[in-house]
Amino acid sequence: MKIVGKSIRRVDGLAKVTGQARYPQDFYLEGMLYAKALRSRYSHALIKKINVSRARELEGVRAVLTAQDVPGRNLFGHMIADQPVLCQDKVRFRGDAVAVVAAESEEIAQEALSFIQVDYDPLPVVSDPRQALKPDAPRVHEKGNILTHYKIRKGDVEKAFQEAHLVIESNYRTPCVEHAYLQPESGIAYVEDTGDLVIIVATQCVYIDRHQIARSLGLPEEKVKVVLAETGGAFGGREDISVQILIGLLALKTGRPVKMTYSREESILSTAKRHPAYMRYKSGVDREGRLLAWEAEIIADTGAYASSGAAVVQNMAMYASGPYKVDNVKIDAYAVYTNNTFAGAMRAFGCPQVTFASEMQMNKLAAALGMDEYEFRRRNAMVGKSEFATGYLADVDNCQIVCLDEVVRLSNWKEKRYRQNKEAGKDRFYGIGIAAGFKNVGYGSGYVDSSSAEVELMPGKVRLKISAVDQGQGVETILCQIAAEELAISMENVEYTNPDTSVTPNAGSSSASRQTFNSGNAVRLACLDLKKNLQQLLDSRKWKRPPGYPGHTSYNWSNILQEFLSMEGETEGMASVIGRATYVPPPTTPLDPETGEGIPAYSFGFGAQVAEVVVDKRTGQVDLKKVYAAHDVGRAINPLQVEGQIEGGVVMGQGYALMEEIILKEGETLTPDLATFDIPSSLTSFP
Repeated sequence: MKIVGKSIRRVDGLAKVTGQARYPQDFYLEGMLYAKALRSRYSHALIKKINVSRARELEGVRAVLTAQDVPGRNLFGHMIADQPVLCQDKVRFRGDAVAVVAAESEEIAQEALSFIQVDYDPLPVVSDPRQALKPDAPRVHEKGNILTHYKIRKGDVEKAFQEAHLVIESNYRTPCVEHAYLQPESGIAYVEDTGDLVIIVATQCVYIDRHQIARSLGLPEEKVKVVLAETGGAFGGREDISVQILIGLLALKTGRPVKMTYSREESILSTAKRHPAYMRYKSGVDREGRLLAWEAEIIADTGAYASSGAAVVQNMAMYASGPYKVDNVKIDAYAVYTNNTFAGAMRAFGCPQVTFASEMQMNKLAAALGMDEYEFRRRNAMVGKSEFATGYLADVDNCQIVCLDEVVRLSNWKEKRYRQNKEAGKDRFYGIGIAAGFKNVGYGSGYVDSSSAEVELMPGKVRLKISAVDQGQGVETILCQIAAEELAISMENVEYTNPDTSVTPNAGSSSASRQTFNSGNAVRLACLDLKKNLQQLLDSRKWKRPPGYPGHTSYNWSNILQEFLSMEGETEGMASVIGRATYVPPPTTPLDPETGEGIPAYSFGFGAQVAEVVVDKRTGQVDLKKVYAAHDVGRAINPLQVEGQIEGGVVMGQGYALMEEIILKEGETLTPDLATFDIPSSLTSFP
């Protein structure tokens, strides 16, 4: 292949490094108003009364809206609509919006918030998901505090534990963390002369946003147009609605463009986090070091609203036993409502929490058996036709073993592990660790997971239309590479159309590691359709044959395509040369509610890593020296971008393990900004 497999420069790179790329904050429209939201003062309270009259009287204020001004459904949510656009009767966490203001400047809008009077009746707060499970706990929602309870049942766990040579039980906790993407939430809304509402925003799926906006604003979906602005990182955090409905509501009410931009503090206060989890694990092995039984109870704090919590916790259940062969598995995973900031999608979607716990179990089991941690993992790794905890039988080849072997080779593990706990300077000790993991590709569990694409032949170029969002991962470049390869043209001849619900077909969300595979296949199929339609056009004689092909009944389509690309201006018949396709991946199924049986995903990615550290015995300070990573990525379409994703994931893992935690007390965020929520930087990341 000439283009696929090459580390081609990002097609959006130049615009970003030269400042030409337009993020939501960069947009300005004539007559634009600025919006601010009033957030709750309490983690849990009834709203007795809201008085906005003084705020409306402030000079420069053009609108002050509350729940009664929402024309459609005053609830939204990525998967379950349980979060109010504007709270009317009750607030459930401190990020809840109770009113929204539009004014001539941000300063006036901010001042107006101080004139809004809200009378609250505080309610008891529940901020620990373990306490929220108790029968007498304060109810966050009337239906109760359990959002979901997923079960995995495979084999006979109790019998296997009785037969085990060794059983290890442990408790683990993982923290609540913030996405901390570079660009806080922002968007702009305006009403076109046609009456259509336009929302320009950074998001992970323009179509999912459109559905939620239209529902809450009481509009037909075709009257709402969502246009993607450049997206400064997402990591799952932009799957949820932030400013979109509020600015749309204000634009409709005022008839003027409205812009809303969160401060970093507002972003941390009001948007989704990674689920903190409390996990109890119990694992049993035989004398030869083969896993016999695996049991886990997982209690995940989904915060005040559902967001993607049900699906995240289902992932926790499905992958809680790791990439290993275990015949007897019992998993119970709970997503629990509390009065904390709501939790949703974040990079790897529930897998980091359970991977940490399962890999800690593997280390403890290996130590108790006196086995090398690598050899113990290799002995138990899934290989060939393997049965997952859900009972799904899949051919995983030897992907996990290859990753383990490669990372051990790269790191010189077998020699270095004998330095474990040896001195590395005064009061400093050397450590080396190994871990493995796997994750689904695509939504899985029966969710609709298709992607649609359109390829249009234009004078001098091929225009690629698809709503796949590039949030920094490089999918725009990847899809252009696939189109150029399939059509045997240069990358310069491929033009990527910005995602826009009125122009580009639905490609689903940029999440679940799905866009390269799903949308990549959709683009490839659309290119095949374009070739077919071009051949039919020529065969039908609706377009004049180019020089060199007189009398031919078949044509070299690649040469003909180049003829099209070299032309300028309109060409007769070209408007009909379009390729369209929808790619539907292999089917998956919902999991059985009692046993967890089902097809969780159509593909999986495996990986292994080794980390070298030096620990200061006096202070506990961990100095991360080096990380070796080996990941099963299939065919790397752009190797440099794949390496960038792995490196970025390692840095986020460093932060998750050593630095980051959103600390909440009775629902109040004690780490409200990037001065108190510490993340890796260019100075603190590993060399």
